[in-house]
Amino acid sequence: MSSMTKEENAVYMKAFQESTAKTVKERMAAGESAVQTMRNPPKPEQKNLFTMAKKRVETIEQAIDEGVRQGSKQQ
Repeated sequence: MSSMTKEENAVYMKAFQESTAKTVKERMAAGESAVQTMRNPPKPEQKNLFTMAKKRVETIEQAIDEGVRQGSKQQ
């Protein structure tokens, strides 16, 4: 706990105080967990770009097909 910066200490203390745990050790664990999350934020989920591009092409093709159908009906 002594190697924390002021910001980390503030996060620790806030999590410690807001914890609804019954024991001090559980509250300390909540504070330490909050500091670890601040130091190493969760990474966003990796997206498969090939699947995203394929889905986008399918959506565009559906829109074009619908436009062709509507244009054919008007003639």
